[in-house]
Amino acid sequence: MRFSLHIFLAFLLLNGFSCRPDKSQKLRVAVAANMALPMEKIREAYQELKPEAEIELIINSSGKLYSQIKAGAPYQIFISADTTFPHRLFKESMGQAEPQNYALGSLVLLIDGSETEPSINGLIERAKHVAMANPELAPYGKAAKESLQRLNLWESHQKKFVLGESVGQSSRFFYSGAADVSFSSQSMVRNYPYISIPDSLYSPIKQAALILKQDPNEPNHSLSFYKFLFSNQAKEILKSFGYKIPQSS
Repeated sequence: MRFSLHIFLAFLLLNGFSCRPDKSQKLRVAVAANMALPMEKIREAYQELKPEAEIELIINSSGKLYSQIKAGAPYQIFISADTTFPHRLFKESMGQAEPQNYALGSLVLLIDGSETEPSINGLIERAKHVAMANPELAPYGKAAKESLQRLNLWESHQKKFVLGESVGQSSRFFYSGAADVSFSSQSMVRNYPYISIPDSLYSPIKQAALILKQDPNEPNHSLSFYKFLFSNQAKEILKSFGYKIPQSS
């Protein structure tokens, strides 16, 4: 007996088969911009252990990623630059478990290296354009604003500030010459001159990760990678990029 193509396809669907490509194996990880380079290294290390793993990194500011997740973006893990956005998602019942703090970030100021003894105050005073991430969207932008406020430089230099959506974009303003100096994350400036911003000038940049809720009918491939983020191997990678590791993680 001959079956038509339509009847054959209907038979497959009724028996649990799908005509669409299986994308359930692909892990989509939303990553704060300051973590772009470390996460590439962590992904490489993980894929050495599990070569079959397919991992896509989506890079943006923590605030933008939070909004995308709220809007239904199909991410399985959220690697934030703060604890606020992951905890919001968890309280809104979008996480599988409470967020975990995986690192403490360090704020720096990118400079051109022409001064032998640069000071934060002097550099900001002389600069025509000062780049930073938007304090409303990015934790490193918030830390930069706090630092400038405590140095009494925030109100008097408003016209100089050039805001990027993420710390990555604000750093690119400096690299392209659009800004004289730029606040950034130490993880992003390994080969560029910079000065460290004292920890006393800004609140600790506690960075948390959240494993997001997923379709219960699909296999969960995110837990293994999420656990790897807290492994000794991943911690060593984070430390090599200037992050501090919390005692409890």
